[in-house]
Amino acid sequence: MDNDTFNLLSQVIVRGRAQAGAIHPGKLVSDRVYAEEVFLKLEQSDDEGLVLLSLQLRQKLGHLEQAATTPDDGGGKPPKYLYGARG
Repeated sequence: MDNDTFNLLSQVIVRGRAQAGAIHPGKLVSDRVYAEEVFLKLEQSDDEGLVLLSLQLRQKLGHLEQAATTPDDGGGKPPKYLYGARG
């Protein structure tokens, strides 16, 4: 774990105690089910800073799923040539 991730983890644990209770850092890093429960509690907070820290930590730990951003190109068929002399 790099230093930035460790600092972020520490901030989330300290600031998140009021919202989620005691947070076990080892389980948060290794157990995805536990981490999901804790992150859901933290993201329901009124503290925007805590929500932002929670999302950043989630991204660093790899718990955020990337949305598919590839556009649908019509089933993978090549586009029909529309312009030209015979067109």
